[in-house]
Amino acid sequence: MDPSPSAAAFARQLGLSFPLLGDWPNYEASRAYGTYDEEKKIAARRTFLIDSDGVVRHIVDDPRDFERHSRETLEVLGKLQRL
Repeated sequence: MDPSPSAAAFARQLGLSFPLLGDWPNYEASRAYGTYDEEKKIAARRTFLIDSDGVVRHIVDDPRDFERHSRETLEVLGKLQRL
């Protein structure tokens, strides 16, 4: 749900070679992926790994374990890159 500049800065800080989506202020992606709660005005903490063809390859859905999102996503990304 972060603005694009914040997502880009975070990606640079981590040295990522792929973009992160900024979804503020309209939350279109959050709504499209079914993570936005209209009543609470927040999105569920989910990480989607989407390939260059737009196919969702993996989803991490864990609201509490923040480190799991990066750890698991990078692990799956590594496995996909070796295919």
